[in-house]
Amino acid sequence: MIDWRVALITLVIVFLFYFVVLYRKPDVNWGTSSQAMNLQDALNSIQELFHIEEHILALTGPPRSRPALVDFAICKKNSMLVCQNLLQDKLSTKNRADILQKSYKHLRTNDIKGFCSLIGNVDLPSGTSAMLEVVGVGKIKPNILLIGFKNDWRVCDQHSQASISPQYSHAGFSLHVGVAILRVSGGLDYSAVLGDSDQPFQGGEDGRPPSIILETPPGTPDAERRNTISDSPFVSKEKSLTRNSFTELIHSDRDADGNELPRYICNNITRFQKKQPEGSIDVRWLYDDGGLTLLLPYIISTRSHWSACQLRVFCTANAQEKVEKEREGMAALLNKLRINYADLVVITDLNKPPSPPRPENERINLQAKTDRHCRLRELVVDHSSDSNLVVMTLPMPRKEAVSAPMYMAWLETLTANMPPFLLVRGNQTSVLTFYA
Repeated sequence: MIDWRVALITLVIVFLFYFVVLYRKPDVNWGTSSQAMNLQDALNSIQELFHIEEHILALTGPPRSRPALVDFAICKKNSMLVCQNLLQDKLSTKNRADILQKSYKHLRTNDIKGFCSLIGNVDLPSGTSAMLEVVGVGKIKPNILLIGFKNDWRVCDQHSQASISPQYSHAGFSLHVGVAILRVSGGLDYSAVLGDSDQPFQGGEDGRPPSIILETPPGTPDAERRNTISDSPFVSKEKSLTRNSFTELIHSDRDADGNELPRYICNNITRFQKKQPEGSIDVRWLYDDGGLTLLLPYIISTRSHWSACQLRVFCTANAQEKVEKEREGMAALLNKLRINYADLVVITDLNKPPSPPRPENERINLQAKTDRHCRLRELVVDHSSDSNLVVMTLPMPRKEAVSAPMYMAWLETLTANMPPFLLVRGNQTSVLTFYA
């Protein structure tokens, strides 16, 4: 038998410790036994993994600031998405924890299965290289770097100009990683509109933002104008919404200053959350980059939101007499790869001078490449102005051979005033196979 005095003292000590913990409320959670088992299973699975799927590192900043880029980068169930935030300022431990907490809250609220990563006190190209080297475990490492197009490249300062797309692309290629650049009308960065709040963006049913296009600003591609209220996957077919009730639905979100968000801004933010209208995904495979330019649009076409879009493949031939041979060879390749496509077009006049001709004061050593991009722009406008998505091989000049402004001018020429445009360049590693 235990002495009653010893038992009483023990109880007093236990209750004392209990009230101390209750008063201090330490933020400590070691998890449950089921979570520990899940962790052990995950570690064992990673160690046994040999096959690599498409894992994406997206330079999104805080995921809330570029929601369309995050939505576009959402992977299949067997792929990984990492939202990367690069900051040039030095961060304290508390600030780092707060930023990551807001980022994960945005992903959870919008039911996005992904991870967030943060690095501070580093310039953007160096930070990109560092994250590509360290993010991931075992074979679960990003092999695609996704970047948003920098719309303000004309007016940014020289320091920012020196760190735009060519530096990111070379950082990815140096680490044997594919690179993709996404451009959409209206841009991707809405941090100034949505602010730094940790409140979720809620404008529609089921906690999702509104996906209906009732108004569009001037210059919006026709592919975005064909949507109606009945096209939205977030509106129940059994409900009949009037225009007034839907206006209230769309304006249920406000900007950082408390003002109602215009309809077209809501539409731009949620453009990749809604089901895309019937149309096409145009693939312009200009260079052999291992097949990533062809694989990514095929994967996109298998998503439920893009199921109404068919692939149209464009390739090049050096001469008119080689058109049929090139067409037959490409058709045979697509059939072996079991890629369904609606149309196959062979372009022969890519090296034809553009109209009108370029000014005489153009830099002589870049004249031919500039003319080629201008001619390619004309072909893209002729064939793909009404597409839902355009995917093209990313032009990649030699390192240090082209200045950042000239390179961005080429990309601007190719992608300006077009439907959503994805520029892709693989790392020369074949990603296509004839066998499952």
